[in-house]
Amino acid sequence: MSVRREVSVLLAVVIAATLLLAVAGCGDTTTTTTAPPATETTAAPVTTETTEADPYADIRDKFKGEKLIATAWSGPYTEMFIEVFAKPFMEITGAEVEVQGVWTEIPSKIKAAPADDPPFDVTIGDGSVYYAVIEDNLFLPIRTENIPNMEEIFPALMAQKPAVDGFGVPFDGAYAGIVTAEGTTLTKWADFWDKPELKGKISFDKGFYYSIYPAIFALGLDPREALTDPALTDQVFAKTKELAPSMLKWYESGGEFFGLLERGDLAAGYYYATQSAMGDVGERLNLTTTIPEDGRVGYIDYYFVVRGTKHQDLAEAFINYIISAERQQEWCARQWMGVANRNVTLPDGVPYDRPPITNEDWEQFHDYDWDIFYQDWDAWDSRWKKEILGQ
Repeated sequence: MSVRREVSVLLAVVIAATLLLAVAGCGDTTTTTTAPPATETTAAPVTTETTEADPYADIRDKFKGEKLIATAWSGPYTEMFIEVFAKPFMEITGAEVEVQGVWTEIPSKIKAAPADDPPFDVTIGDGSVYYAVIEDNLFLPIRTENIPNMEEIFPALMAQKPAVDGFGVPFDGAYAGIVTAEGTTLTKWADFWDKPELKGKISFDKGFYYSIYPAIFALGLDPREALTDPALTDQVFAKTKELAPSMLKWYESGGEFFGLLERGDLAAGYYYATQSAMGDVGERLNLTTTIPEDGRVGYIDYYFVVRGTKHQDLAEAFINYIISAERQQEWCARQWMGVANRNVTLPDGVPYDRPPITNEDWEQFHDYDWDIFYQDWDAWDSRWKKEILGQ
């Protein structure tokens, strides 16, 4: 064999061997890098922090730097109102809220103030307040678009005149009751006349529109008949005058009434079935409050925006807040008031025949007879002051 042929054969062998190794190497690589069988893949869970929507987002810090002057009934009512409504509202909105304790002086204060500088921006008031000022246009019409929680108010309350007229937003209400100090028991309005031990030891509100009712019920009369039949009205005034020996004081505010109780001057008085009389204060003073079995009457409160306020938006935001279901539930639980929001449920532990808490309750509720009184308010007021108060 020639050298050229030997070299060619050797070269062919080398090339063949190289190809075999390459093929073998490729096979090994395929085996070691083969992907595992396909499996269902799941994306890694995305962790998101869930937070509840802020129910007060629309007013959160909205009124920083503004001040609202509001009113509430004087005495323990004001103290509780500040805790349940004013303080949390200030935290939410950044506004400052001053709450003034008031009573029958609300109309006179508004009337005495300059038109552009009212004594308060938003005020509580029952029929006695509303009827006394509305003809003078001293309240602003309610802008319902700014108070959406009004949609949750009981229809029976929205059917009342201040709401129908568009000036008052229903808030709460309570039955009139008898408050007694430790050692005294009264269950009927008539008991004020039948217990000689009460001489010089009782107190009623000085307003005729409130304190005329005990005599009506003690006589067994229907209120509207007693207030529209002159002969029956005469009987009511005569019956009321019989209380003179027992009457220590015709009180001028809730604060004054509780001050008399605090000093131990009273055995009993005319007030309302609320926590103010039966809760912490009642426990501290050993008071008992009874809704009399011989007649029921009570009041309905509204909130009004006072003309001349420079804070109408803030005032309406405040009203919307205090009639919300959350705040009204807290108010009912802590103050034992009947409330306006229909989404409130009666809390446990209310120590008397329950406050009005359904639409039917409010339909049957006997508010003070403002429509009758305001047909001739001055005549009623003058007669009461002369014959009863001795003025």
